Amino acid sequence: MAKRKKTPAVACSPAKGKAPAIQNAPGGKKAPAVQATPGVAFSRKMAWHLGRVDTGGKFRCTLKDLEPYRERLAYYETLSRHDAERLKHCHPLGPAKVSAEGQARIRMLDLDLATFHQLRLDRNGRLWGFWEKNVFNIVWLDPGHGVYIPGSK
Repeated sequence: MAKRKKTPAVACSPAKGKAPAIQNAPGGKKAPAVQATPGVAFSRKMAWHLGRVDTGGKFRCTLKDLEPYRERLAYYETLSRHDAERLKHCHPLGPAKVSAEGQARIRMLDLDLATFHQLRLDRNGRLWGFWEKNVFNIVWLDPGHGVYIPGSK
């Protein structure tokens, strides 16, 4: 077994009138390797996720259905989540504002209606889904604005 070298003893108190000599003293300006910024997901560019798309029912959504909205979707990708949510008609909607058919379909898909958002695609068309940081999980395409109950503002 190798013997360990003894480290020199450190004096507990310096000699009278002398400050202790410290070798390799920390600079006092330590910073974490990765800076944590609150709300960083809100400032990143939007992205899409299609893993929860509802391909059945009245508000089904397929890639073919999204084709007419390609330019609008590309525009959203230039925005941060924060900027997208500041646009008119891009906001969360509570359960009281969703049609009974929509609410039933959400329960069937085992999703949380309280987290649902809509993004405006054109005059009547809306994209429905939920956010996970800066990623919008598309669930429905609603070209006729039928999920929202008229007059429920």
